[in-house]
Amino acid sequence: MNRKDRRRQKAEMRARTNRGAANWPDFDPQAVFKAAIAERKAGRLDAAEQGYRQILSVFPENAGVNVNLAIVLRELGRLEEAAECCRTAVDSEPRLVQARVALGSLETELGRPEIAIEQFDAALELEPDAPCTLINRSIALRALERYDEAVEDCLRAIEQAPDMFEARNTLGAIHQAAGELDEAEWAYNDVLARFPNHPEALTNLASVHNRRGRYDDAVRCCDEALAADPSFVEAHINKGIAQREQRRAEDAATAFGEALALDPTNAAARVNLGTAMAAMGRNKDALACYDDALALVPGLAEAHLNRGNALRDLGRLEEGIVSYRDALVCQPDSVDAHFNLALALLAAGDLEAGWKEHEWRWETEKLRPFARDFDQPQWDGGPLGTRSLLVWNEQGVGDEIMFSLCLPDLLAGNPEARILLECDSRLAGMFRRTYPRLTVLGRDRFDTRGADVERPHFDVHIPAGSLQQHFRGARDDFPSTIAGMHSDPESLEFWRQRLDALGDGLKVGTAWRGGTLRQMKQRKSVPLETFAALLTMPGVHFVNLQYGDCAGELASAERACGTTIHHWPDLDPIADIEGQAALIANLDLVIQTSNASAHLAGAMNVPVWNLVPAAPDWRWGMTGETCLWYPIMRIFRQGTTDDWTGLAQDVALALRSRITADEA
Repeated sequence: MNRKDRRRQKAEMRARTNRGAANWPDFDPQAVFKAAIAERKAGRLDAAEQGYRQILSVFPENAGVNVNLAIVLRELGRLEEAAECCRTAVDSEPRLVQARVALGSLETELGRPEIAIEQFDAALELEPDAPCTLINRSIALRALERYDEAVEDCLRAIEQAPDMFEARNTLGAIHQAAGELDEAEWAYNDVLARFPNHPEALTNLASVHNRRGRYDDAVRCCDEALAADPSFVEAHINKGIAQREQRRAEDAATAFGEALALDPTNAAARVNLGTAMAAMGRNKDALACYDDALALVPGLAEAHLNRGNALRDLGRLEEGIVSYRDALVCQPDSVDAHFNLALALLAAGDLEAGWKEHEWRWETEKLRPFARDFDQPQWDGGPLGTRSLLVWNEQGVGDEIMFSLCLPDLLAGNPEARILLECDSRLAGMFRRTYPRLTVLGRDRFDTRGADVERPHFDVHIPAGSLQQHFRGARDDFPSTIAGMHSDPESLEFWRQRLDALGDGLKVGTAWRGGTLRQMKQRKSVPLETFAALLTMPGVHFVNLQYGDCAGELASAERACGTTIHHWPDLDPIADIEGQAALIANLDLVIQTSNASAHLAGAMNVPVWNLVPAAPDWRWGMTGETCLWYPIMRIFRQGTTDDWTGLAQDVALALRSRITADEA
């Protein structure tokens, strides 16, 4: 705008002002301003807005009124309008620090932290080291993950105002966002030493306890916060999160409900209520909670993510994939959305896209500690020639076995390369016998990053899960038969004799618990007595394959069913996988929910009937009886969620048919 335009604009403003004053001869802007302030303090935000707008109709560029209107609009959730009022204030009075700080804070909330920092920098030029400005700039820096700079701003603010709660509390929040939980916990405890029983500090400390799995401590902190302020919404939410993780889903739902009673528009509370419903198996109710949250905040990535989980668990996988993608539109770097999308795509059979997304697994909280940082580059799938490649197995025993099934393709395609396989030492013998060309490096199962493994020179490396995108990118890439893994000959003979001693009849192995993640373990586990129709089948010797302490379950099932489930205490299926493999190799059939024994059976070409929940693990797909990974495997699926009894009856009918066919 040139000088002539500015003069014309000022003339128009004076004319409007004169007209406005003439229309209201008794208009007292100062009185209206004071009344608007009182209305806001009383919580009557609509009336406060009306008062400020009345003044601005006469004095539209008044910086102080625009800033106060912005505060009201922010509390009404109208952030863009609030930011526009602040811009007007800044244009009118560029040296008004309050206007720049308010505008910067709004830009941060609107997801524009870079623009926010410009305003805070300008404010600091006017008032260097102003604590409030430094704190707000640190929040914007945190949003940009510039944590060191954010901490520096907080420390400068604390130096200027040692007793300022916000500075010390924000310091804890920055450390927490950076994953520096020790420092965050120290900062919150420092706040509480200066401000005992402060509900916000107690609640923030509870959130740190939640991240560290110290749920009892989290509940205690939240109870103390609520004793100080029963209306503190975040304390109810954090208490509910802790109770949900303690498997107290009903108590968690109550806590989230109390938060919503205080603040019905709190979208985070609605999302968390949905997660509690999901933990109780009430996925339709969970879905309704997520939809309610999205009605409040359409761009809430967490709501889209959890909506995808609920749709997946309801068997509506394609809709779940859409929700995961919606989450990524809102938050492109959401690790959980990428990883859950990966598993959903793999379950749906979109393998190429699924494996690509699967690379995000190393950013997840569960797998990040196990990622490797070798100096050598990761193999890109191209010809190796005479180079050496380290394949390092990952995740659980079942994953190691399953991901190893493409090793024959790797070896066949690179005949001159040296291939090293780093694996769980409990599987090392089987891999050496099965793939004699491999150089097998055993790793202690507790050495999660292979720190103690002595590795020969290698040129490139790749985690076993990442091999799949090079060799299992489409359904046609899976072989119709596999050679099968080889167990130890001496153990094979030992277990052959043991099982022969049981006499004639089918020898059928069984296991009924599996999984490591809590939610999946619940889905893949069933009371052994549910298999009564199977266990009482005549002409069958049932053999225990379940790992862990299961003596009580075996005894209870034997009393209930009047049958014997053969069990040898000298075999530890966890420590002695070779022995477990030799036992399985001598069985006629394995019937179980999915755990490592199912993978062992499938990889050794032992017939295995895998019983999966209605919302199965991604590797088993969503429909059909066949398994891409293990051609010998037959999959039995729940018809409805948690209906193990009906599934057991279906399996009993199939077993009876098998026995009849064998006798014919």
